[in-house]
Amino acid sequence: MLGKLKTVLLLSVVGTAVLVPLFGDPRPSPVTHAEWARMLLRGLALDGVVEQTASASQAFSTLSWKNSLAYRADRYLHGEGVVALGDGRVEARGGPGEVSYPVAVVRGGDYRVRLRLAGNPETPAAAEITPFGKSEASGQFLVEPGAESGWVGAGSLHLDPGAYTASVALPPGTVLDHLELAPPCLRPVEPFGGWRATAVTQSADVAVTLLRALDLESELPPAATPLELSAEAFQTKGPLVLEAAMGRVKLSAGPEGLQAVVFVEIEDPGLYTLSIFGVSGAGQRWLADECQKAVLCPISDPLAPPDWRVVMNAEFTSGRHFFTVNLGRGATVERLRLERKKDGLADYVATLRRLGFEVGAEGPVARSRAVDAMRFLTEKRRELKWSACGDVEPPATMMAEAGLAQPAPPVAGPAPVPGFAGQNPAGGPGGDPPTVPGTPPTPVPTTPPGSPTTLTARPPS
Repeated sequence: MLGKLKTVLLLSVVGTAVLVPLFGDPRPSPVTHAEWARMLLRGLALDGVVEQTASASQAFSTLSWKNSLAYRADRYLHGEGVVALGDGRVEARGGPGEVSYPVAVVRGGDYRVRLRLAGNPETPAAAEITPFGKSEASGQFLVEPGAESGWVGAGSLHLDPGAYTASVALPPGTVLDHLELAPPCLRPVEPFGGWRATAVTQSADVAVTLLRALDLESELPPAATPLELSAEAFQTKGPLVLEAAMGRVKLSAGPEGLQAVVFVEIEDPGLYTLSIFGVSGAGQRWLADECQKAVLCPISDPLAPPDWRVVMNAEFTSGRHFFTVNLGRGATVERLRLERKKDGLADYVATLRRLGFEVGAEGPVARSRAVDAMRFLTEKRRELKWSACGDVEPPATMMAEAGLAQPAPPVAGPAPVPGFAGQNPAGGPGGDPPTVPGTPPTPVPTTPPGSPTTLTARPPS
């Protein structure tokens, strides 16, 4: 049944995409945030997932993920064998039922899946997340409901950027209230000050959101001398390999991979770009403060020389931070660099101009410029050759056996995640609880204990 409904949903979303306006009409009216958000989604090839009948808040949520994306059960795009109860819930009546929802993912990461439902614990419901156009699910979960309605964690899975179908199969008599997806610590795609439905889009808003949508904030000018660490600063079970001829030390992953952690002291808060000098090998997975995640995709050339690679852009507070890396076979890390960026509105405008797009004069963006910006986003994504490669799994039991310094046990209650500025998606570490009734607080990682690792500032080589 899940497969049948996914096919129907895909055809419907494709049909919806055809009806999306071209935004090319020469209307003199200003471009609102609501319009520009949908234009961004179109440039990211995700417009068909957000229904045109949906409120602007759905487009904003898709781009920023400031809150968990919670679907009220009766707002499914397609359903079979279910009856709406009139209060937002649906019930599988007279047999099994199923509901499906379109999901757009702008940032890759680990997404937690939860259901608020009630039913017979002996007949679990099933949840499935599947990429559009594919038959193999990215994640499948069994969910045992309680007799009374309540939140039940289904599990978490890695999702690359793209369009997905979230489907829930309900046994007879099971009542579904909400479906929720919540990622931890994503860099939001939004203007300074956030999205506001009726606000007029400024040219600087276009510059900020374009660079964020393209994940090119690394191109912003530096604000200070970069901080660098060599591979010797990492803690790991695997050996540090010395290349005698080159006099270099590096982390090097063997057939089973390698996991390592490094602690960094940051003096000045702000937007930082994390880069590494090494080889991607079979892929690398990075976690900042056990929260924000980035994956470097595998390379096909086993003889590729080491090079600088941008890992992520993130805002950090002053203080101690830690970065954990899983290296796939053949991957190496020789140096880690943290570079604080200038992130004023003028910096975004000038950087975008250097990359090939002029947003125009300061003030409300012209509608024709907004259309050109949308097309620039599409073309730049194609030029950057964005690829989705899934996750890089950590070596089995390596962290436990290695005796590496670990983050302190989580504590209950919402609080800011150490190191990350601003608010994180609700329901995930450091975020406010979702705007859905009955959500319990989520454990939050605390700052790790002190480390002997020290960080010195030096010019990049």
